[in-house]
Amino acid sequence: MAKKVFVSVLALVLSLSFVLFNIFSKQLSMDNHENRFLTRFPAVLASRTGPEFIHNMNEFMIDSAPFRYKCVKLVNELEYKLFKTTDSSQVILGKEGWMFLKDGPNSGTPLANYQGILTYSPEELLTFCDGLEQRKNFYEKFGTTLTVVLAPCKPVVYGEYVPDCYPVINEENRTDMLADYVDKNTSVIMSYEKDRMRELKDTVQLYFPRDTHWNHAGALVALDKVLSQLGLPVETDFTEYGFTEGEPQEMDLPNLCGLYGIFPLCTDRVATNYDYEKDPRSVLIIGDSYSQYFVPYLEKRFASVQWEDVRSCSMDELVMSSQPDIVILEANERYMDAVFKQINGF
Repeated sequence: MAKKVFVSVLALVLSLSFVLFNIFSKQLSMDNHENRFLTRFPAVLASRTGPEFIHNMNEFMIDSAPFRYKCVKLVNELEYKLFKTTDSSQVILGKEGWMFLKDGPNSGTPLANYQGILTYSPEELLTFCDGLEQRKNFYEKFGTTLTVVLAPCKPVVYGEYVPDCYPVINEENRTDMLADYVDKNTSVIMSYEKDRMRELKDTVQLYFPRDTHWNHAGALVALDKVLSQLGLPVETDFTEYGFTEGEPQEMDLPNLCGLYGIFPLCTDRVATNYDYEKDPRSVLIIGDSYSQYFVPYLEKRFASVQWEDVRSCSMDELVMSSQPDIVILEANERYMDAVFKQINGF
């Protein structure tokens, strides 16, 4: 009898939650703060097997539950406030309020790169460099100079904030190997400023503490390397750019672990003394979200600037159709697959 009463009450509560949610839905936040696509019913209908149907239906019911956003936020905030932990599959809590992205299918290998436990085979290095040199020579026929930027992962630069349970196994990681091999075996202009960033980080903050990205100061360190190799003037004393705090902004890592509003917003570092004579050439940027931080600087220096997502474009087609003067191909080291595809698709 008690079991039947419990089930009846539970069913009633669940039913009323849907009714109440629909009544007050206009007053409640229904935003997706999780940086992922929530499962919708078409995914359930598209299931091809029984186990897949059960999995998709379960995900759909969880993602569509009434008051889901409020409940997820409450549970995660309680866990953090009581135990200073998070059970997120995507985020680890670092030291002094810093956060880092975990390795995963959607996040690449930021921690494995930091720890130095991954490597490239000699064949991969050779294939990448041969494709890079061939593409450089091919683009030169259109009057285009190819440059490459390898963006270090945040833990590689700010490793002192990474939890001790993620020790560095090898100081030289696979990006170090790749950059060194490219430098010694090609004539392509490349920027990989990990060491420079480690020198500057105590002077100017270069990455957001609770975001996966570098800020505009970090982006400028990498960009200066490319511009200097192109023969353009840059500040030899990085502090002369006069960095000031930008507008506070929401960070992606608290969202990923369900701590939507518990942390203060982070501020950018903006160069206030960035003024150069306009260059008449055009620039095509092909990269991930890190490369978008190049855009405001390049727009101040060049007559034409175009940005394209490395994961959804063809670099060859863009170069042949628009024939830019300079191409900047950027890749974050945690996710190099897209750049390997662009280079090795020659």
